[in-house]
Amino acid sequence: MASTHLCSKLAVEIIDMILRDVGPGHLQPLLTVNSFFYSITLRRLYHTIVLHSSTNSIHLFRTLLRNSSLPPLVRTLDVNFATVSPTRNLYLLFHSVLLRLSALTSLTIELPRHHSPIWIFEGCMFKLKQFTTSHLCRLPLARFLDSQPSITDLTLRGFNDSTSSMFLFLDAPLSHTTTSSSSQPFTLLPSSLPNLTTFNAVHASAPIVRAIMTGRPVRVVSIPLFPNSVEESFSALQAGCGELRRLSVISFDPQAPRFLFEEVAKRFRKLEALHLVVLMADFTNEHLAASGRYLKSFDSLKYITCVASTKDTNTRTEECSLATEWHRLCPSLQTIILPKGRVWFHGRIGECDWSCLDDEDEAGE
Repeated sequence: MASTHLCSKLAVEIIDMILRDVGPGHLQPLLTVNSFFYSITLRRLYHTIVLHSSTNSIHLFRTLLRNSSLPPLVRTLDVNFATVSPTRNLYLLFHSVLLRLSALTSLTIELPRHHSPIWIFEGCMFKLKQFTTSHLCRLPLARFLDSQPSITDLTLRGFNDSTSSMFLFLDAPLSHTTTSSSSQPFTLLPSSLPNLTTFNAVHASAPIVRAIMTGRPVRVVSIPLFPNSVEESFSALQAGCGELRRLSVISFDPQAPRFLFEEVAKRFRKLEALHLVVLMADFTNEHLAASGRYLKSFDSLKYITCVASTKDTNTRTEECSLATEWHRLCPSLQTIILPKGRVWFHGRIGECDWSCLDDEDEAGE
């Protein structure tokens, strides 16, 4: 009786908010409290599903197919098949489940590199807001994106095309999609993805980035930058119809420290956050000092991150001086992360207008 009285005093929304912070292992016992808690807990238990093993995936898929009341509860699904080498039967089982997830709004699918079974989406009725996939960036994927006008957050992890004939049978269609369409260029309809605001490209080349950006109100972007494609890639970013506010660049160009700040600054003046990851080159003190002058081009840049290897050794005082100079050139800056990993915040401690996370620990430096 005590539990029933408790339930009458707490709004369902309050209990649901509390259960959002409870892990699946601790949710399951709540199913046995009473019918009231069973209903709320079941909805929360199936709201977000994360599957990273084939055994768990098969068990969960069969459970969803056996009980028709469960699929409508699923809002977020994260499936990782990248390390399990799924068979066609597993994909068919997955397809049967997707057909029933009519209320799904967030979907993440990681696949083995040479798998791109776009047919698993055929006949699905869900309307996604967030979509992350490693499907190959080819025409079949573009046609699926054409059918999802509600997507606001898109992440493409797949390569532009497939150079291997391995697992070709997995890409075979269930109905009208032809294998010849898989080799055609990735192009979207002009009316596709009208609400897209966040786009992350992991392996996609400049033409794919342009196809996604063109005419769309994207404000947050993450792209790779490959050698000899700097102009093409940044030009592709400018094809959007909105002002970029947050930009993350993962550069594989050995020359990036010489040009990266300049190329970004002359194109995207309205940025509020800039994150640069340089993987194939050292970012020396000389590069950092020389890059500062380009910060004057930004109107409202608040956060900047420069992650890179460096052979130079910098004291906290030297980094503080660099942060102070950058702030002089760009007064809107509030947070700076430099190659050594120190996080600097604008705010006076001692003789410097900037402080870092380890100021107290290194007070005796």
